[in-house]
Amino acid sequence: MKRFAHFLVKHRLWFFIITLVVMAGSVVMMFFVNINEDLTAYLPADSSMRQGLDIMENEDYFPATEVNCTFRLMFSDLTDDQMTEIYDELSDTDGISSVAWEPDTERYNKDGYTLYVITTVTTDESEGQDLMAELASKYKAEGYTLRSYFTVNGDDSMSLVSTLIPEAVAIVLVVLLILCHAFMEPVLMLVTLGVAVLINMGTNLIFLTISSMTFAIGAVMQLILSIDYSIMLMTRYNQERKTLEGRLSKEKAMENTVAKSLGSISSSAFTTIVGLLVLLLMSFTIGMDMGLVFAKGVLFSLICVFTVMPSLIIWSDKALEKSSKAYIMQKIRERRARRKGTLPPPDGSGTDTGEDITSPQDAPEATASITEDSAKDPVLSVEYGAKEATV
Repeated sequence: MKRFAHFLVKHRLWFFIITLVVMAGSVVMMFFVNINEDLTAYLPADSSMRQGLDIMENEDYFPATEVNCTFRLMFSDLTDDQMTEIYDELSDTDGISSVAWEPDTERYNKDGYTLYVITTVTTDESEGQDLMAELASKYKAEGYTLRSYFTVNGDDSMSLVSTLIPEAVAIVLVVLLILCHAFMEPVLMLVTLGVAVLINMGTNLIFLTISSMTFAIGAVMQLILSIDYSIMLMTRYNQERKTLEGRLSKEKAMENTVAKSLGSISSSAFTTIVGLLVLLLMSFTIGMDMGLVFAKGVLFSLICVFTVMPSLIIWSDKALEKSSKAYIMQKIRERRARRKGTLPPPDGSGTDTGEDITSPQDAPEATASITEDSAKDPVLSVEYGAKEATV
């Protein structure tokens, strides 16, 4: 274990560079991942729901139907005249088949907000989105405050990802800032796991398709399931630096950290991976989809914790020390003392021994002289006040 830890720390720069190259390639691959929006495709063939959907889709039973695109525009702080004016404008707009809105009803008017549910004449999703964007831009340019939302057959997985990930990162960051030893620690943890998340999202390309639900929540699940690995490594490093301060270098402390934490972190990760792979046994095959993606994500998080995080910790050692809560509190106390005109005494000084020590300014003057007698040895005579001592 110590040899492996020494190898990891000694060649940490190469591991760091290789991981970043893989991450860059994964970011490119991420845009080519095939996302399946139809969750019914994961239903088992013998399920009653699957059989019912097959019957409904059979043209011998029901004629084929097409669903027009629908989107919503919500305005705020409109007057009664503006509500009616906008409704008439939307109803007369080319490409819109109907506008759902009723005055004086809470369904469409509540707390200063006015909602218009718009149905287009087209079934093409891209055309519906273009029309929504055009109308939203038009009314924003006229000074209206509004929000728009597209509600076609299916959801926008990328939009959901862009919403979930920042919220999850913000929550985790707040918790880590409260619990961590230094304010720099959460930054290093999130950077490490961010690299792992990007690699996992890009390597989903190895699957033919992944579900929109898996793609949307995969990053958040990976962050939650593997954040404790980085916490364990950081905590062990702090212990090594504290107990062996001044006797070991940062690199040697990191070697001890990796050697002592590799077993526990790996055991925790593989336990989580095995638990996620159990999802493969679900009859609803989206379990297989989620199990493989989540387990792969935990594995990449484990790898990044031992390849990316050691380099970040060693490079940020001074920043970790200066951002520690104890260091900051000490500086705050010193600053307050300077404002009051008193500084705390240095360590080992300023203690009260109970003795009355007279300052040199208050002590009486002492004079010394050397006299020589022919019959005696030289005599050192010291006069201190009214007393005289001879040696």
